Amino acid sequence: MRAITEVDRALRQFEFEMKMTPRVILLPRRVFEQFVSEQAVVDSAMPYEPPPREPMGEDWADVRVVEHEALEEIEVY
Repeated sequence: MRAITEVDRALRQFEFEMKMTPRVILLPRRVFEQFVSEQAVVDSAMPYEPPPREPMGEDWADVRVVEHEALEEIEVY
């Protein structure tokens, strides 16, 4: 599975289950390296444009993506 898809799934699952906005996602080294590579390809094909603001202020915050060598699975906080 693609790292970008795994990261998106983890963030959405956290938001759904915890009813909280995700702020930090910790990635195992292999997922982090793959995510950085995939993001570079996406960035080269599509210029970044911030998402439109939600009228009721229910935006996702910018989520810090952090590599953590001791992890085996993705963790969201």
